[in-house]
Amino acid sequence: MVALCRAPALGAEAPLAITPHQIIRLPHRADRDDAPVVTGVALSPRGDLIATAGDDHLVWIWQAADGKFVRKLRGHDDWVRTLAFHPSGNHLASAGDDGRIIIWNVATGEMVHRLGGRPVSRRGLEPQSKTPHVPEADCIYRILYSPDGSQLAAAGFQGTISLYNAATAQLEQRLNCPNGTMRTMEYSPDGSQLAAGGRSGQIRIWNTHDGRVLRDLAAGPQRIRTLAFSHEGDRVAAAGDGPYLRVWEVASGAELTAFVARPGRIMALVFCGPNEIATGGSDNVIRIWNLERMIETHRLAGHEGSVSALEFNPAEATLVSGSFDTTVRFWRLPSASAAATARVPVARPRPQKN
Repeated sequence: MVALCRAPALGAEAPLAITPHQIIRLPHRADRDDAPVVTGVALSPRGDLIATAGDDHLVWIWQAADGKFVRKLRGHDDWVRTLAFHPSGNHLASAGDDGRIIIWNVATGEMVHRLGGRPVSRRGLEPQSKTPHVPEADCIYRILYSPDGSQLAAAGFQGTISLYNAATAQLEQRLNCPNGTMRTMEYSPDGSQLAAGGRSGQIRIWNTHDGRVLRDLAAGPQRIRTLAFSHEGDRVAAAGDGPYLRVWEVASGAELTAFVARPGRIMALVFCGPNEIATGGSDNVIRIWNLERMIETHRLAGHEGSVSALEFNPAEATLVSGSFDTTVRFWRLPSASAAATARVPVARPRPQKN
């Protein structure tokens, strides 16, 4: 058992500041004097596109290089919570509070499959192929494609994780979740395992080939909101409403480290290096943590609302964040050999209204 440690107080080694090099600001809605909050962000496999979603019931697609608006996708009747690109980059999946999963053709914006949710009554939204509706129509908080692109997983308020054939959108399997609803899940990099956590504070890891439960990890009594596998797949990290960021060894289930990573609840985390994790949450700040030293090394400030989503592009060493402040921000992180952080002027492209 690893002793719980509090992150060292700032002082002798204060975290370095990083400013965003690009900002996408979502436009004001036609019927309201505000812009949509961002709760879902997905980076395309090639890194050329960013998809965002939030409380305006839409999915927005942007060019990652310059923030230029590409298109918006209509098909949901409620808050869109989660997005996932297929590993090929050809399809994008979206889901949210209407219990509906929609698969989109990225190149054309056309709806390919629609699963579950309430019936669509608006004209022009019929999918190219109709698939069986899932029996539940509860909120879906997380969808993911498996690394090989063969499977699509969906988790939320159903008490199970649904696994679909990614090509046909047919339901293939359901995994029973520990003690109720799930908030988050991730595939291991090789796709052999799926980890999920939620309201109970417990993480369950399954074998994706046969659905066997491999192990349960106790993360405390408070809700888990986010988790991530390391790039090598040997560790899994999780955080949420509790004060601790915890990391386990996947093979043994042994807890490797746990330290206080607050203030604020942690809503998103991602590995951004062999021993570095980025976290974002309700204090509006993104922090980079060194897991070996258990200290905050960099601080990414600028958001004016909760940081709800994080994506890391290792090819560009860029972190992408989505926030309740209705923006998506791009941050260039220092490489392991860099002596100082990169700082460049902030670009603020305004999206085209469509």
